[in-house]
Amino acid sequence: MTTRAAARRATALVVASLWVVLALGAAPAQAQGSPAASDATVAALGRAGRAAAAGAWAEVRVLLAPLGDGAELERSDRGELHRLSGLAAFHLGDLAAAERQLLAFLRLDPDAQLDPALVPPEAVRFFDDVRARHLAELRALRAPPRRYLALNLVPPAGQFQNRQPVKGWLLGAGLLTLAATNLTSYLVVRGWCDDDHQLCEDGDGRDRAGAARRLRTVTNTSGALLLGLYAYGVIDGFVGYRRRTRVLRIEALSGGGMVSLAGTY
Repeated sequence: MTTRAAARRATALVVASLWVVLALGAAPAQAQGSPAASDATVAALGRAGRAAAAGAWAEVRVLLAPLGDGAELERSDRGELHRLSGLAAFHLGDLAAAERQLLAFLRLDPDAQLDPALVPPEAVRFFDDVRARHLAELRALRAPPRRYLALNLVPPAGQFQNRQPVKGWLLGAGLLTLAATNLTSYLVVRGWCDDDHQLCEDGDGRDRAGAARRLRTVTNTSGALLLGLYAYGVIDGFVGYRRRTRVLRIEALSGGGMVSLAGTY
């Protein structure tokens, strides 16, 4: 195999890698299997929601009391149970129970918010205070982002994964431009030149030897630049991956001492 053929094969592999699409995101963790909630339980939760909208917090508490911790409910319904129970306890003056229920709600969804258009400001402030008091625990509950080491082999996907979007767009544009230039010039020369007879003519029979030589230079130069830029993208991706891992480790330690967080990638 000639050097030129080897270079063309390597270039083709790089071009092909540009079109690989990998799933960056992973489906959220499914809720642990739990028995289906009865119709009566779901109906009670619905009635409690309507009572809460009417401001009947004592009724909300009565309706939700038989449901306990809602172990039989789906995750979203269980969160609603704790949210309504916490708000009912707050409005009835039982702040200890309110904090316990709202913390249980936050444990199910650490990023949950109360809608200030529907919830009084004092309840929102109490909820935010609960979050602040348990911030370290809630940070530790957040699932770490899924990251893939192999994605760095497909620039600019690695740069986007490492949260470097500007570099990713620039690198992707450069790779695509060089790949298009390389492939176009190669196909034009191949259409003109006959390797068996060493002739280069266009469709009208005009000699294209000089133009073919110039285009071969373009092909070789763009191919070399493409390979170089690809290599840079791969190396930069791995460097950014390691740097991002260290940042996540520091954030985890400052948020509550999850030393093993960085080791999960």
